[in-house]
Amino acid sequence: DLYGKRNSKYIERPSSGASKVIFFKVKNKQISEDILQDVFLKIQLKVHNLKDSSKLTSWVYQITRNTILDHFRKDNNLFSLES
Repeated sequence: DLYGKRNSKYIERPSSGASKVIFFKVKNKQISEDILQDVFLKIQLKVHNLKDSSKLTSWVYQITRNTILDHFRKDNNLFSLES
């Protein structure tokens, strides 16, 4: 059961790795923290959709990857609007 507070430890381990991946890609602590917060929110909102808890780590990394890509897409759109 991944839904309760007692099982938050299952999310902590992959999210620790996720924060490192985010910072490695973004290279900005504040933006990395914002992206990590978005990742946590998405995990909390979608954890009930996870069918196989053994795939939690790869699921978290996929959410992390997609959230980083979303950030760069949004950032790119802002840059092109400012030009």
